[in-house]
Amino acid sequence: MSPLGRETAVARMQRILAEVLWIAERDGPLASEAAAHFGVTEDELRRDLEMASMIGGDGDDYLDMPVDMWAEGDRVFVFLRAFDRPLRLTPAEALSLVTAGSALVGVDPGDGALGRALEKVAGALGIEVGEQVDVDLGVGDATVFATLQGVVDDHRAVAIAHLNAEHGTRTERVVEPWGLFRERGAWYLWGHCRRAGAERQFRVDRIVAATARDEVVEVPDDLDPPTALRTDRDAPRLVLDLAPGARWVVESYPTEDLEVRPDGTLRATLAVVSRGWAERLLLRLGDAARIVEADPALGGADPGAEAAGRILARYGTDGSRG
Repeated sequence: MSPLGRETAVARMQRILAEVLWIAERDGPLASEAAAHFGVTEDELRRDLEMASMIGGDGDDYLDMPVDMWAEGDRVFVFLRAFDRPLRLTPAEALSLVTAGSALVGVDPGDGALGRALEKVAGALGIEVGEQVDVDLGVGDATVFATLQGVVDDHRAVAIAHLNAEHGTRTERVVEPWGLFRERGAWYLWGHCRRAGAERQFRVDRIVAATARDEVVEVPDDLDPPTALRTDRDAPRLVLDLAPGARWVVESYPTEDLEVRPDGTLRATLAVVSRGWAERLLLRLGDAARIVEADPALGGADPGAEAAGRILARYGTDGSRG
């Protein structure tokens, strides 16, 4: 993994575009040289190039792909075929391209050709370049999600109406909730389903109604929780208020509690792997995050600010070596 840790899909797309152009212009640079230039490992570089070479072809034999890459010894080569036909991108690929390209336009506003191309792709998607795009966090109805959070916190049973995606049927169930977790882009309610008489997981965005019941339930001590919930119970917790643009945090890291507000901001509780991890995350977020509560075990009220202070002390307050 690159020194910056986990990165967003947009950031990776930007890097892949830059890698492809840089290598194509140099006719077989050393893989180690290219990797060092972009701050990645050689394995990461090869994975990036393999991904680039799999996008945009029409045939089943992969002979017409617009990006061709290969390795000879310790060198890597990229050949860009003539773009004489429009690329057939999936909607997800097109959206990633528009988002990454918009960021590049921000770096070089004078690139009119790029801007015009982005407008065409964005028009096909029904959006405008630079338009803020809402990301579905998989919580479904915000009221339902808030009810589920409440019953999990209070250890109370909940009556739910759940839609079966395969059969299109609606069932009424009473669940003794054990937890909420996020996995592969969707939130799940985990608990004992009285109707099934067994442990079940329900996708939250398929729960169309939820009503808390007055009865208190106990969570068994010998549970084997889903992988997404297997965090150290003693790990420090960090509660953050996140700007709408920082939603990638709850998509990328296990989130124990999440409050989605009407204005698009979020309040998230994260289990912290280490103080260093928290520092890197907060430095990356900058003004997009505000610490609501930090566990004393993290050694300070604002790990990000303290890390920034150490960096400034090392390099000088003007950003140059002292």
